[in-house]
Formats: sequence, structure tokens, C-alpha cells
Amino acid sequence: MLMMVSFACFSLELEKVVVFSPDFSTRVEVVDISKLQLIEDGWITKEESPKTQYQSPLDVEFYKIDFFSDSSSMNGRWLYSPSGLIKILSKAPQKEYRIKDAQIFNQALGL
Repeated sequence: MLMMVSFACFSLELEKVVVFSPDFSTRVEVVDISKLQLIEDGWITKEESPKTQYQSPLDVEFYKIDFFSDSSSMNGRWLYSPSGLIKILSKAPQKEYRIKDAQIFNQALGL
């Protein structure tokens, strides 16, 4: 009996992530596939953060994260607080999001 089995192929959208500390010194470069997968998994859980109304508290220190991806939703430089708050770096006001499981996201980023 011949059985044909189909396996779904899953490919990462992320190629690399570079995390800069709040003062812009390079902190970590993430290229490990398992960590990139955790970052993508965390990214999927982000939700718009109505609490901040698109204006971050002034006392929050943000890491700068460069996502290198083929996905337009991730690619670019983002501001990130280890509390899970994330937004695209821009002069114009931007929506803010919150990563649901910030602890795992932080570990994958090396924070």
C-alpha cells in the first residue's frame, strides 16, 4: 500500500533582527532560527494599544529594533519597551501595539 503524505512547509519571514539599547549601542543581533520563530510568534499576538492613545509615556525607555523581513508589516525600525509596547519609528504619530507575551518576546530578543 502506497501512502502519500503531505507536509506543510513553513518558512520564516524574518531573516535577522538587530536590537539597539535606548542609547543606540548595539545590543544583540538575532539570526538563530528558533529565536526568530519566537519573535514572529510574539509579533502575531500584538494588538493595538488603546490605553496609550498613540502617545507613549515620557518615562518609558525604548529599545530600537530593526526587523529584516520580506513582510511589509514587520520590516523597518521599531521602538520597543520590554513591557510589550511597540510602534514603528516615525516623526509622525503612529499606532502603538502591545505584544501579549512580552516575556518570551524579550527572551528571544536577548533583553
